Amino acid sequence: MILQLVGLVALAGIGWCAIIPSFYESNGWKAPSAMPSEPRWGLALILLAVVVVAVTIGRPRHIARAINPAVTVTEESHVSDVSDEELRDEHLQSAAHQLADGFSRLDQEFLARLTPEQRAAQVKMRFDLYMHVDDIWEAPKQRGENSVEVPGYGAVAGMRDLLMALFVNAQEAQHAAEDVPELYSVKVVVTRDEDA
Repeated sequence: MILQLVGLVALAGIGWCAIIPSFYESNGWKAPSAMPSEPRWGLALILLAVVVVAVTIGRPRHIARAINPAVTVTEESHVSDVSDEELRDEHLQSAAHQLADGFSRLDQEFLARLTPEQRAAQVKMRFDLYMHVDDIWEAPKQRGENSVEVPGYGAVAGMRDLLMALFVNAQEAQHAAEDVPELYSVKVVVTRDEDA
């Protein structure tokens, strides 16, 4: 609906600045006084249409919610009862995968700039953080529950997948740099700040 309206506005702009004036001119008629002699108004309409299209394409969920607050449109253009504020567990895990995919290239570029010692530290810290989240993931199983079925655990699954991707990035960076991980032992030391 909105895109059709934008298309009509764009056509009106093209007609206003190009087609209608040339039609009058080619027939030797005088253009109506309402028709501007400069094409700026038609170009303004076209520009407005382009801006509206860009905003519409970039924010489909917000536009759908503005039309009907009870529903939003997901990225696959299916109607869903999930609002932006309360994503379902499976959406959280999917978002984590997309974030990992988008971040991996930059992550590996910056890992390549580190020293072998720094890469080894990254592998250790990323693995430790992954294991912390994995402990949270495993906790329901100790109570006889399935983590997948626990409400809110989609966020845990997403974090677990994201951290595993970060850990793998660091390992791959070590491999690409031909580091020998066995040469480095990483020890994380926590000290108390006396000034605090």
